[in-house]
Amino acid sequence: MKKRLWLFGGFILIGTTGLILLSFGQTGKEARRSPINPEFQKYISERALFKTLAVTVDGHGLGEIPAPTEISPVRPIPPKSLEGALPSYYDLRSLSKLTPIKDQGNCGSCWSFATMGSLESYLMPAEFADYSEQHLIDTAGFYNGPCDGGNVNMSSAYLTRWGGPIFETDDPYIYAAAEFAELKAKKHVQNVIFLPPRVSSLDNDYHKTVVATFGAIFVSMNWVDSEWNDTYDSFYNNGITSPPGPHAVCIVGWDDNFPASQFNVTAPGNGAFIVRNSWGPSWGDSGYFYVSYYDTEFARRSYSGSFLAESANNYSGVFQYDPLGWVAQIGYGSPYESAWGANIFTAPVKSTISAVGFQVVSSNCSYEIYVYTGVAAGKPRSGSLKASTAGSETLPGFYTIPLPNTVSVAAAQKFSVVVKFTTPGYYFPVAVECKLSGYSEGATSAKGQSFVNYSGSIGTAWPDISADTTYKYNCRIKAYTAMPARIKLVDPAAGVKWIRGTTNTINWTVSGSMASTVKIQLYKGTAKVSDIVTVTDNDGTYDWPIPLSTGKGADYSIKITTTDGHYKGTSGQFSISGSTIKVTAPSRGTVWTKGTTQTITWTSAGPQSSLVRIQVLRSGILVKEIATNAENSGAFSWSIPTNVVAGTGYKIRIKTMDNLVKGDSGTFSLIK
Repeated sequence: MKKRLWLFGGFILIGTTGLILLSFGQTGKEARRSPINPEFQKYISERALFKTLAVTVDGHGLGEIPAPTEISPVRPIPPKSLEGALPSYYDLRSLSKLTPIKDQGNCGSCWSFATMGSLESYLMPAEFADYSEQHLIDTAGFYNGPCDGGNVNMSSAYLTRWGGPIFETDDPYIYAAAEFAELKAKKHVQNVIFLPPRVSSLDNDYHKTVVATFGAIFVSMNWVDSEWNDTYDSFYNNGITSPPGPHAVCIVGWDDNFPASQFNVTAPGNGAFIVRNSWGPSWGDSGYFYVSYYDTEFARRSYSGSFLAESANNYSGVFQYDPLGWVAQIGYGSPYESAWGANIFTAPVKSTISAVGFQVVSSNCSYEIYVYTGVAAGKPRSGSLKASTAGSETLPGFYTIPLPNTVSVAAAQKFSVVVKFTTPGYYFPVAVECKLSGYSEGATSAKGQSFVNYSGSIGTAWPDISADTTYKYNCRIKAYTAMPARIKLVDPAAGVKWIRGTTNTINWTVSGSMASTVKIQLYKGTAKVSDIVTVTDNDGTYDWPIPLSTGKGADYSIKITTTDGHYKGTSGQFSISGSTIKVTAPSRGTVWTKGTTQTITWTSAGPQSSLVRIQVLRSGILVKEIATNAENSGAFSWSIPTNVVAGTGYKIRIKTMDNLVKGDSGTFSLIK
């Protein structure tokens, strides 16, 4: 094994460039850690010489650094959906899928802006959010300082441990280290798609498909000032790796016909990615630029990333040992494409496990998941098997898989999450967090937490990787607890008035796991009036045509119950009234003059006749029929006769021709 001596500011670190044989294994099988990414080795070596992150000639910060994880050479199987499905031009800017351009200043924080740019784009246009880049660079938890760079792995670790995102207003960007408060994540990132590096200039289908499906994606490039074309806002690097250096940006679209001649050096062919930068809206094409498909560095040296967010109410908690995420991977070497990883957790309180999350390290991975309760220490596949499922993922990344059934775990009980990974053509299937000098030095582990196994043996002790006191390994496997199941009525809200004969929408929210269908009932006081519907989808909305036969009242409520009877929710009390006519003019105190023409106005609510009778009364006694069979349109011009007696106490009454609905104005006066 080759070793290299790295000097950091007065103390010595020992790094390895080849495989590390681990001190745990099974008979005839020795687990080993994959080689470290050579690009990361180069970065560490240069940093040891006190080289700092470069800035561009005009002072813009860069900041993408290589991840230590080996990049699997396995190519993803092209899905059939890609064939002929991609347009020649696509631009998220025209689809309301991008937040405003930001400016990182001279800080090496581009990776944070690329991360939030991807996450924010995924949510749009349905939801606009501005998330804090500062919070990510301050709380990522790695060796680097806030302006010393980062990568997609670091962002994934922060987001999948629910360290963020938080709103920009809660931790605004200040270009430097800042004090930060413990803030709850506004979204839960449960899935991060890792796209393997492009292997050729036209190997773009997966990047394009993910952009079109989910939004902007985090991607790395190598910025060289001399390759920037200010006339066409274009960039084409044909193999230059000299400083300034790596930079993280977002792909937001493409143009297959972008002219090859519109770069500083004519590219071998047409085509460019549309790219979002973080150097402010006054740079480039309002903050965007175009990178040739033939750029030999763009998305070619590291994984690209797409960050997918969910509601922060999707799960109530997460069991995890890997706050620093994917740092390395473990396997048994060629020809062994399968390996098992497991974590044993102890539930502090009674918990319900509903999903499992893990890192996929290579394309075309298949997995098997097993959850056991009542496990013995050091034996992940002991106790009782409570849930299992299997599947596959075409692309690397972090994925959350809902279990086919929830698993109840008693307080203080041990349970295990066991995953078999099979990665065809790749021999280090199990992702781990571990301590790596100059990168993930904050990694911790404790005996009895994480395990690997060659065969997935049942009922026996597995090699305990978390007992390693040097590298402090833990499997990148998480377990998620279900939200307490609840139905919450939103509409009708307490005090609302609905009108019989109209259609109103009953709205509710659901948390936790429950039946997919419900029944909806109407109550008056404590007595059931009727079944509104006996079976409907538990999807949060139902349009209810209120029957005309429904009695008037102010103490109605809606009750929603799952069809299995396990969960229910009840609205606040609301009222149901009949159709109404409200006369708005003349209003109380109005004075009208005899012989003039005035407009009588009214509003109608609920089903009613299209024709009305309009009358004038004084002290409750009919004075005159103003109109019969008038249109129930809300307005009528009345020419006030001169022979009407002047005085006070007049009212206008409007009632439907069937006499079912009527309304009176306030009292008004007539004068000469």
